[in-house]
Amino acid sequence: MYIINIPNGATSMIKNTISLLIANTFDAKLPQLEELLSGEAFTPCLPEQQVKFGWGQVASEQFVKKVGSHFLMRFVSEKKSVPSGALKAAMADAAKLHEEENGVAMTKGELKRLKENLMAVMLPRAFPKRTEMFVWIDTKNNTVNFDTSGNPKMEEALSFLQKTLKGELEVTRISTDTSPAMAMTGWLLGETPTDLAVDDQCELVSPSENKPTIKYVRHDLSGQDVLDHIKQGKVPANLAMTFKDCLSFVLTDKMIIKGIAPLDFVNKEMEEVDQEDKELIFDTSFMLMADQIGNLTNCLISNMAGDTA
Repeated sequence: MYIINIPNGATSMIKNTISLLIANTFDAKLPQLEELLSGEAFTPCLPEQQVKFGWGQVASEQFVKKVGSHFLMRFVSEKKSVPSGALKAAMADAAKLHEEENGVAMTKGELKRLKENLMAVMLPRAFPKRTEMFVWIDTKNNTVNFDTSGNPKMEEALSFLQKTLKGELEVTRISTDTSPAMAMTGWLLGETPTDLAVDDQCELVSPSENKPTIKYVRHDLSGQDVLDHIKQGKVPANLAMTFKDCLSFVLTDKMIIKGIAPLDFVNKEMEEVDQEDKELIFDTSFMLMADQIGNLTNCLISNMAGDTA
């Protein structure tokens, strides 16, 4: 299976990134990774299962694809849930019938067992929801990267990756002397680093209890109105930016990169690729994006006085 990038820049195969630093000596080798991930190949939930994780093939008969300095993987999760309204209604009907027949209400213990029994009956009929996520190990920058903007989803994939690799992979969060929020504040005040440019979208949040928020979209962020909000104590929760002529993105105060889109450099490189060679399109698209995301991450870390690879 190949996911193809459109050369004119309309689409990127990587939309978001949460990056973690590899904290131990991890010597990734393709044959070993392939063996370990194929041993945890994804299979759908059984009737009685609520959650199932596994690895899908990145390409034909490949669970791991080596592209440049990256090992690309595809994490698959499937979850089933019984609608809470349907479960409550079924419990209410059963509890009412019990009381009518026995003249006494169900105890807490009986209600708990009833809920478990109803779940066992209703779960096999629940529709599963399947999601997929690219995960890649960047051996050049010593990071593990997840194509998601949500920490819970990242943590699911990370936990399963560490389980798959038999505990051989240790990671740590990126730590910087200057917080992303404070760095973004400085950039809005005109202290933007050479390789970064402020775009036209941001969200400013007050640290006060009710957290009043101002959102700007397609707005000149160098205006006095933005500066006034910063003077009043509001700080950026997110900020749209561009990196060189390579990527546009939104940085959050949690150091998550969202809304990634390729710009001229990436798109020009893709125009040189043989459009009939689907595997080459896939490899080139991913490598260009992953390389530039690695460069962007290093740029952000260095401008917040943190440690890079």
